[in-house]
Amino acid sequence: MSSMFSIAHRTRHGNVHISPQGVFDGNCARELIHLIGHLYKGTGRIFIDTHRIDTLCPLACHTFKTSMDLKTMGPGRLYFKGPNGFKLAPHGSRVLVVSRDAKKNKRFKKIRTMVCRTCPKNMAGAMEE
Repeated sequence: MSSMFSIAHRTRHGNVHISPQGVFDGNCARELIHLIGHLYKGTGRIFIDTHRIDTLCPLACHTFKTSMDLKTMGPGRLYFKGPNGFKLAPHGSRVLVVSRDAKKNKRFKKIRTMVCRTCPKNMAGAMEE
């Protein structure tokens, strides 16, 4: 495992939450598989947050996808969060797309462009919802 890589994990309500951080290479992929096998007790879900992975080696993705045995877990137990989730997720797992702003519960005003039917075409404008 690279010295620029670490894995934080916690168990909450029967679910395992794993957060790898740093450079993800082949050795890190095998370490992550080993950790999942050690932490998973046959119930609950596994969530892997990929937001903190800086560099993702293509060989590591292939190693993780081919070596991760989802048959022992059951379908739909492995979830990935973050931008690298699609690159790491083996067939049969799920990827959750959550923006950073949604995690902070920020709300933004939606601006919708509308055309005023009573105005001439050159005076069409945008209205805030």
